[in-house]
Amino acid sequence: MNTLSKSFIAVFIIVLCSACLNDEPLFDGQSCISDCIVFTGKVTDPNNDIPISTKLKITFTNGGLVFRRTENIGVTSSNELGEYSFSFPGENYKVDNGYFIIKAEKAGYLVTEYDGRAVIYSVDSTNFDLPFVNDILLRPAAELQVSLKIDNVDLITDFVYSINYGGPKYGYRIPDEFLVQDTFYLYDVGGDQKTEVVYSYKKENQEIKVVDSIFINAGEKGIYEIDI
Repeated sequence: MNTLSKSFIAVFIIVLCSACLNDEPLFDGQSCISDCIVFTGKVTDPNNDIPISTKLKITFTNGGLVFRRTENIGVTSSNELGEYSFSFPGENYKVDNGYFIIKAEKAGYLVTEYDGRAVIYSVDSTNFDLPFVNDILLRPAAELQVSLKIDNVDLITDFVYSINYGGPKYGYRIPDEFLVQDTFYLYDVGGDQKTEVVYSYKKENQEIKVVDSIFINAGEKGIYEIDI
């Protein structure tokens, strides 16, 4: 590869990467007068039924897999009632292949693909100056340890388990050759609530399935033991 080609590729990569993310807030959320996109809603802890005062960041992502660009629309905060509102000029955001994410974060609470955020699609001029109401749930964080103990791994096949606290559902099948007598797995889950644990397996060709749950307090670690 000649020097000119290398230089062209380097410039292309720099331009491409610089277009990927604009991390400076573009709007203050308050000074838009007309033709505004308006986001409003409430941040709450659903497990304790209380409002949450916290910071929220709003981003916009547009484009395909290669030339995707994310902009920092702005930052706002929810008040003591958990309520927030943010408005900004909408003219440049009337697109079909873009979406907004409103993300709330607070120490001691879960933020995952499903927790602490709202996703908004399909904004056009017919939505201007009309509030998009997006309530956001922040669950208290806790930790779950699933401890698996097997007396005789040679007798167990087709072991599958899942956990579900209302956010992302984790489900796994452990191949027979990877089963061991004593191991454990750790997960971030919601606190002050029950987490469902389901597991199934075959023992000497007999199918066994168990549906159970464990309650874990916020900020604590719960241990669920599977003894087979």
